Amino acid sequence: MAERVWVSTWFLLRSQYSRMKKLVPRLWREEEGQDLTEYALLLVLLSLAAVAFLGPLATVVNDVFSNAAANLTIKTTCCD
Repeated sequence: MAERVWVSTWFLLRSQYSRMKKLVPRLWREEEGQDLTEYALLLVLLSLAAVAFLGPLATVVNDVFSNAAANLTIKTTCCD
């Protein structure tokens, strides 16, 4: 019984290996869907760059508005 299971498993693995052996070169040659993958990678790259850039930008914008608010409160208190 165990030998029969082993033989059937071996044939199954052999047939799957044969299918993969035919599939990989076909996928390598085909260019269908490649553009979508490239656009997705480009979108990921741009998103990561935006996230990396937004941290320091947020700090600078916060500093500008904090300085503007401080200048406005100083001018309104001094002129009363």
